[in-house]
Amino acid sequence: MSISVAMIVLNEEDLLNYCFKAIHSLSSELKEVVVIDGFSTDSTMGIIKKWSDSLPIIVQQNEMLDFATQRNLALDKCTGDWILHMDADETFTTNLLAEFQAGAFNKADLWDFPKYSTNGDVYHYEICGGVGPTTRLFKNIGFRYEREVHEYLVYPGQTGWDSTHRGGVNQYCNHVWFFDHTGLKSDKGLLEKGQRYMRFNEASTKAGIPLGEDPTLFLRNFRHPLNETTISLFPFSRDLIFEKDD
Repeated sequence: MSISVAMIVLNEEDLLNYCFKAIHSLSSELKEVVVIDGFSTDSTMGIIKKWSDSLPIIVQQNEMLDFATQRNLALDKCTGDWILHMDADETFTTNLLAEFQAGAFNKADLWDFPKYSTNGDVYHYEICGGVGPTTRLFKNIGFRYEREVHEYLVYPGQTGWDSTHRGGVNQYCNHVWFFDHTGLKSDKGLLEKGQRYMRFNEASTKAGIPLGEDPTLFLRNFRHPLNETTISLFPFSRDLIFEKDD
């Protein structure tokens, strides 16, 4: 059984090395890493080129019109038995490979995982409000994404959130964790991400997630002060976490 990684990127130089480091841990099962780039203007493409020596990367540039369109372009190029959805500022615990090789995911078509946001550094985290559980691994059987922002998966030939979220369809894996490292971005990177999302404020509001009009939203929401509660809340073993050393 093989894995295709499907990613969309746009100006992700802050954390892309970190994400690729995690993906590299899956090398023995990787079919390809499909990256759809929205014409980045920073060093993103250079980082992709560097990692192409050690990862089977397929890259295509396409204007970022909306999230579902970009993600579906990535799905179209995936040929592995399974697809792993990754964002450029994400990593996962190192036990994902062993669980996959042991066949732990074979009983369902798609899997949700808990997702945490890092807080100050990679060893301090909290529940990322409104994000987890998050669908990250699914069989390559024709799933598509719907909705231009806050996109979700649907079975082939179906439509609507309930397609993959009705009772018993998606399974939950509570012993492999994903991490959102948005808070480790530079101020410039956070502001740019905020401005990017502002383009979809109307659609986001229709989806029940109003963004407001302030692109500094991401600067405020992801710069959390460290405190003892956060530090001790989820004491993951260090050997399960990819360190930020690039």
